Amino acid sequence: MPSILAIWVASYIQKFFTKMTPDVIKVFVVPLFTLLITVPLTFLVVGPVANTLSDGLTNLFQAIMNFNPIVFGLVLGILWQVLVMFGMHWALIPLAISDVATNGSLSILSAALLPCFTQTGVLGAIMLKTKEEKVRTISMPAFVSSIFGVTEPAIYGCDTANENTILHFMWRF
Repeated sequence: MPSILAIWVASYIQKFFTKMTPDVIKVFVVPLFTLLITVPLTFLVVGPVANTLSDGLTNLFQAIMNFNPIVFGLVLGILWQVLVMFGMHWALIPLAISDVATNGSLSILSAALLPCFTQTGVLGAIMLKTKEEKVRTISMPAFVSSIFGVTEPAIYGCDTANENTILHFMWRF
């Protein structure tokens, strides 16, 4: 999360310096000053804010888990892929470690398996049904990695290969 927020902040800093810098020295000055401002700002402000957001997310999921495990599973299952896209699924690791230490097993992240299996099934359908060679060649390695629980290639690769491919297949079935 800190890196995503740092890039977001850097984009505004870069736009500012792009407007203010003459074209002759823009290639050198804009990246230099963008990094000179972004790096310390990330360490001093953006990083702590992102860590606070991550801690807040952990506390929110802990509160939902303490309230009702079924509601927790529903919320986690719905939000899992979004959390993975932004790297915020790592905020749940302290909960998982605590669960293993307390119970000797890992049941908290069991609801996160359902979206992963769903995505694996959707990738299988894409591989079987698509007519586009580009989508098929991207979906095959994404399918293999999703079998082992790594769904990022499916999220980023197949969705960008053909607009709304995963969503199209999910709604169709």
